[in-house]
Amino acid sequence: SFDNALGSMLANRLRKNKTVSIITDLPEYMSDNQLFIKIINMIISLSDGYIVLTKETNDVINTENKPWILMEGLVDKDLEETSVKEKKKQIIYAGAINNRNGVKNLFVAFKQVGLDDYELHFYGNGVFEKELEELCENEDSIFYHGSIYNEELMDIEKKAMLLINPRPVDQDFTVYSFPSKTLEYMSTGTYSACTHLASIPEEYFEYIGDLKSGSIEDLMAFLEVFKKQSQRELIEKGMKAKQFVFAKKNNVLQAKRILELFERIDMK
Repeated sequence: SFDNALGSMLANRLRKNKTVSIITDLPEYMSDNQLFIKIINMIISLSDGYIVLTKETNDVINTENKPWILMEGLVDKDLEETSVKEKKKQIIYAGAINNRNGVKNLFVAFKQVGLDDYELHFYGNGVFEKELEELCENEDSIFYHGSIYNEELMDIEKKAMLLINPRPVDQDFTVYSFPSKTLEYMSTGTYSACTHLASIPEEYFEYIGDLKSGSIEDLMAFLEVFKKQSQRELIEKGMKAKQFVFAKKNNVLQAKRILELFERIDMK
């Protein structure tokens, strides 16, 4: 938020407060406006510490080696609950509906593999939504729903058999942007899969499926393996992922890490 960031930075400077910035994306990948990019980079450079989603982001912004921590995101510990027992043969994609996120590749791969009684459901909006809507009109097992409330979406995700993020890996910005859906997907207890983005630490792929490059061929190869696995296997994989994020990435642990970052800044 440009105006909030600028206003709070100026206020902190006047009051001689220290500032920690959470960097979710590099400004040059958010806008073509050079003035916007210059001012945001100035605000970033004036920060006393950083919370970043990827190490590569820190390498770019933190040229003075200020205190920082890597934090991909968090899950709310109070929301840890037993996953639903009722499962539907559904594969869910939730996110921006555009080809930059691999939406069309997923549509084509699912259709070519032929997953018998499985359904593919898309949620979200974006520049590709009209074309996706038209493509789905002639399909019996692929559906586009538009945007819905996140609470409703989470219930749908918990009842599905696979949550999928097919974002291709061959885009420059992906190394600086951790996909927030990864943690949301894993927290549901439903098995999830993602492309092998450079921004995702390797430890995550011990718990989620690997879609490799996100090409149609790689998506088809994954879906071929997926359809041979039993529901019991898939549910067990989903529960292991859920246990991992609630044990290692919960809001209480992450808040402690932020407080420790503040202490390091105060000592400088």
